[in-house]
Amino acid sequence: MHDFLISGQVDFNKPQSSEGLKICYLTQNPSQFNLACLSCIGSRNNYIIFNPDQDLELHVLARTFDFDVTNTRFCFDLNTLKDIVSAFDVVITAFGYLSPALTNELNAVIDLSATYRIPIIDIPHDLFQFGHNLWDDSRIIHLDSPNYGSGGWVDSFCVSQINWFRDHQNGPGYPKFRSIPKNNELCVPDFTLLTTNTDWYLYDSLSQLSLLQFITNYAFKNPAELIVWMPNEKELDHSPAIKNYIDHLLPPNLFVYGSQHHLKFYGLESTDDLIACCQKGITTVSTYLLDFEIHNKDVIVLFNESTKHLVQSFTNVSAIALPSQLHTPISFTKPVTGYLFPYDVSIFDQMILASVPR
Repeated sequence: MHDFLISGQVDFNKPQSSEGLKICYLTQNPSQFNLACLSCIGSRNNYIIFNPDQDLELHVLARTFDFDVTNTRFCFDLNTLKDIVSAFDVVITAFGYLSPALTNELNAVIDLSATYRIPIIDIPHDLFQFGHNLWDDSRIIHLDSPNYGSGGWVDSFCVSQINWFRDHQNGPGYPKFRSIPKNNELCVPDFTLLTTNTDWYLYDSLSQLSLLQFITNYAFKNPAELIVWMPNEKELDHSPAIKNYIDHLLPPNLFVYGSQHHLKFYGLESTDDLIACCQKGITTVSTYLLDFEIHNKDVIVLFNESTKHLVQSFTNVSAIALPSQLHTPISFTKPVTGYLFPYDVSIFDQMILASVPR
């Protein structure tokens, strides 16, 4: 039994439909789910956000995620969504290209949407994503691999695209960037935040080892500094070197974050929370660089030869190439990516409406 109020209604006539489009928003993980919730706040349309992770139901009931109660509902059951998908005017997906990484649940809904001829809009989750602004020259093609890439451009299967990371002539802006960030007043010590995603196929084993060497050198040169590390959850699975380092070789002032690891601050659950509270950051090339920019944090970006062109696309960041600049003097600066624009939900609504056949 649930412990919240559901109000039953009686009427022999179908209630009037709310203004705006009926939209199904498909997500695969909590991060995509959170971004979808934020993007719908203030929209004139009506959304059902789907995610196959039924644990997220508890987060909705606890209001862990910010969302608009006037226009957003949620579904975590695939069969239910399949039964109602024909009623939607639009389907939005955060994963707009065909790949083995696309879950069976989302594939099933996308196939049904195509059967009912419902327009599907491709909106990226990552700053750099296939089908939007990322391609590579991999000799071996594998779209769900920690080692290989696309070998060229990957087309989206959707009828249209909306991108968070373009100016207001071409996009609505980034949903996390709506106004002045909230100041988190939780009582935590000063710390430097390290965020990494070296399970990404653009980081090879040499890059991972160079990263560990950089972390070790930095920690021992700054023994009084508390360093909190938030690795990508897949890094421990894909990198024996990183797992062994975390299990046996961590410097005394470096702690891996999370209740299952070495350190946990009450009230700080996500990487976003940690970015808001940290003094400065060290990060590999990832979407989190935008969050550091939103919160005006000093940052160093670690990159390798494979991510060099991605870093060169930023307007102004302090960056260190691994392994060639491993011993370069460190200079933290506030990043300016050139990809961060304030969110305007009215532009989001306009771009959705433009994708619907008249």
